[in-house]
Amino acid sequence: MGIKPLMMLAVTVGVLLAGWGVLLSPPLTSVANALGIRKPDDIRMNVLDDTVVAEICNTNEVLCKSYLARLTMLYHSVFAVLVAMTLYLATAIVPLKQGYAGPTSVLGTAGYLMVVAGGIGYGYWVEEPFLHGVFIAGLSLLFASGLLFVTGMRLRDGKGRIDYLSVNIFASALLLLATSLIGAWIGANEMVGIGKELRAAKILAKIDPDLGEEVFVWRAMTAHQHAMVATLGAAIVFTTFKYLNIDVERKSSKILLAGGLAGQLVMVAACWAVWPYGKTAHLLITPAAVGLIFFTALIAIFEAKKIAEKLKAGTRLADMLTHLSLYSLVVWVWPSVAIPGAVVAMSLRKPVILRPEFRNPVWNWAENAYNIGHWHVLLMLYASALFIVYMDVLGRGRLASYLATLTSAVAIIVSTAINFYMIPRSPAQYVPNPYNDPVLTYVVEPFLVLLSFCVAAGFIYMLTSQLRVYRTAAVTLQTGVKF
Repeated sequence: MGIKPLMMLAVTVGVLLAGWGVLLSPPLTSVANALGIRKPDDIRMNVLDDTVVAEICNTNEVLCKSYLARLTMLYHSVFAVLVAMTLYLATAIVPLKQGYAGPTSVLGTAGYLMVVAGGIGYGYWVEEPFLHGVFIAGLSLLFASGLLFVTGMRLRDGKGRIDYLSVNIFASALLLLATSLIGAWIGANEMVGIGKELRAAKILAKIDPDLGEEVFVWRAMTAHQHAMVATLGAAIVFTTFKYLNIDVERKSSKILLAGGLAGQLVMVAACWAVWPYGKTAHLLITPAAVGLIFFTALIAIFEAKKIAEKLKAGTRLADMLTHLSLYSLVVWVWPSVAIPGAVVAMSLRKPVILRPEFRNPVWNWAENAYNIGHWHVLLMLYASALFIVYMDVLGRGRLASYLATLTSAVAIIVSTAINFYMIPRSPAQYVPNPYNDPVLTYVVEPFLVLLSFCVAAGFIYMLTSQLRVYRTAAVTLQTGVKF
């Protein structure tokens, strides 16, 4: 079996998971209940004192444990699918040693499918140990697939020169594998005694992150989460650049890619340092993340100039729209993720930009929103970029380019609106349900609906395109990349 059917399967599972997430959203609670989905109906308040409260978990310990387990399983499932989609793309375009591509793809496929089936089944159907075992086994197979990929990579081009993009992809994959071991340690220990301590720390950290800092395993979880999202994002960016065949022969490109590599290493080292050292390591995370995004954004901007030149020279408009959409998403990470992150980090302890300081109790609701929204924005932008690449691979054409442009524009609008909801607001005491906000009501939610439409339309287009391809036995894309 070629790589394209596996890519189509992965994007299908990804779309189904996205639909599952929509089904679990508050507006569709009655629908979820009617379908018998195990979902807590009554999320109560956990009160630290008379002034600070937070919506976290049901006060019943058993229900709270199930709720947190569901979140863990859902997030791991989504992440596993994104890893698999990135792995397929990288396997198709990065030179691998003879005999590595097939086993890498097969193991990756079995891995993420088991993660999704076991995780969703355990979290939302029945807490059966067998399903949990399937989930763990799937993570192990996905890890093995990543090991095969990094072992089989060739870091030099056909002329024996170092391929700087491949080096960055290799670094992202290797750091992702190393970081996953922290998660494995947490999971193994959670099953033998630290689960209750970790759940308590999660609740306390939602009220005040300083309280979670005192728990060793909570710091490990935080280090794991930060590093996994950061390295997957870097892998998606550099794999996308490789797919777009950017010019890496220029001296400026080599310098920027070297900067990107340094940014990855410092950023992940800082994330890991959160485990033993706690909050002090955050002093390195933000500048390293900003540096990495800055270097990659500059590469994208330089390439966008080349695209404009090609457009003038008569290159197809559809190709230009797809490429510009991808570059726009990569560049937009700079103002929508890095800058807000720097603003919060600088004002976390002292009122440098935000007044009063962000850790002040009057920002409690905003900090809860930011801690969740910041990473969701990052994943949404990178997942949108990956989805656009898949549309170009599996459903290349004029309609795909228009959908790519719309997807990019909507993702940028949503990420901007979420930041306006999270940060530039007047500080106020937390209220139990602050979701009737005008920014959410009139911008975020409508555009998320539009983004869902883009994903659905893009998926249907990819599926119908692939059915036509199978009928005509076409195996090579117009880009010249063989899948």
